[in-house]
Amino acid sequence: MLVLGLWLDEPNREVYVFNRRLTPILSNQQFTLLSALVAKTGDVMTNDEIAAVLWPEAAGGVESAAIDNAICRLRDRLKELDETHEYIETARGVGRRFVQRKLNA
Repeated sequence: MLVLGLWLDEPNREVYVFNRRLTPILSNQQFTLLSALVAKTGDVMTNDEIAAVLWPEAAGGVESAAIDNAICRLRDRLKELDETHEYIETARGVGRRFVQRKLNA
């Protein structure tokens, strides 16, 4: 049986890593970002796509530092439950990619 490292309970906006719930829950912005990345698992989400998800009203006016900060905060929260895997990988100069961790149980 294959067990996914991270999964989302979208209706309740909860994140689970190996069936342990992340508490406190993510901020709305963090959950929105993680949900968008998970939806594109394995594919790169460009910095422009990330900016559009997080700051739709900014229309191209988001600095890369703001995206980097949002990603860093999200990574820090995910490490609370799994320090050994990097769920969000950087594609230099392009964007980020969600990398699922899978274990055979």
